[in-house]
Amino acid sequence: MNIQINSNIIELATKTAEMGGIIALEKQEEVSSMKKADSSIVTEADKKVERKITRKLQENSEYDVIGEEYGGNTNKSAYWIIDPIDGTRNYSLGQPIFATSIALVRDNSPVACAVNFPALNKTFYAEENEGAYLNNKRISVRNKEYDG
Repeated sequence: MNIQINSNIIELATKTAEMGGIIALEKQEEVSSMKKADSSIVTEADKKVERKITRKLQENSEYDVIGEEYGGNTNKSAYWIIDPIDGTRNYSLGQPIFATSIALVRDNSPVACAVNFPALNKTFYAEENEGAYLNNKRISVRNKEYDG
């Protein structure tokens, strides 16, 4: 399956990540967390955001969705992967450093992604061969070695 990535996919990923971030931010005040079997933290907001993101992606694209909280499976070569609240520990402690992350994967390689940090009002997105952006402004790495 050959996927042509275009502005519609990036727009869907970006708008969906931003929607998830808004929901997470609204729910942060009433957060309650619990431990999963692997001892990581999950919140009710994680689950709610994942359900909303999954629904929006399924309604607006042809790809299956695999999420951190509810999983999913696919036999297709292209699918969405989502982390509804990346940084759940920070989130559960009321910290602003958490994000909603969405990626479209083809043949086990990311071809498009969007990451929204709602408390910081920052959305990063990128697509294969098209570069990376922060809040609609192109970004790049510096061509300088790190001397740490």
